[in-house]
Amino acid sequence: MVTETTSFLARNRSKVIAVLAVGAVVAVAGFLWFRPDKLFLDAKVEQSFDVPTATLASGSFEAIAHPTSGTASIVETAQGRELRLQDFRTDNGPDLVVWLSEAEPGGDHAGGFIDLGVLQGNIGNQVYSIPDDLDLSRYRSVVVWCRRFTVGFGVAGLASA
Repeated sequence: MVTETTSFLARNRSKVIAVLAVGAVVAVAGFLWFRPDKLFLDAKVEQSFDVPTATLASGSFEAIAHPTSGTASIVETAQGRELRLQDFRTDNGPDLVVWLSEAEPGGDHAGGFIDLGVLQGNIGNQVYSIPDDLDLSRYRSVVVWCRRFTVGFGVAGLASA
């Protein structure tokens, strides 16, 4: 039986190598796409906040697809308007971004939104600049969105201060 197995491998060596090579490429590509390591690694950030001249809107985070907590606040400072995530915590994931969304917290956030940039960390205090010419009255919530899987991690409804 060993000779039959050995002769099979000897006859099909190039096919076996090709299958193993394709399998390795698929495994690496799958890892890079899904980034399962992100589920176990936290990215902590602790940015300092400038003194606000006014708080324009705020709300508390709640889960969409992942546990999410903390506060989102839109404030005016001497440098301009900014979104602050304070005492923020969510699961880590691939390709997470922060959006101002026109939808209410339970709505369809993939519609009207403005992308404020890549989530700086899944834990901690962080700041995102808001363009001065943006009409804030259109935006009802802050969403942490995973572009790779088109799913919201968490949302904070915005109430005027």
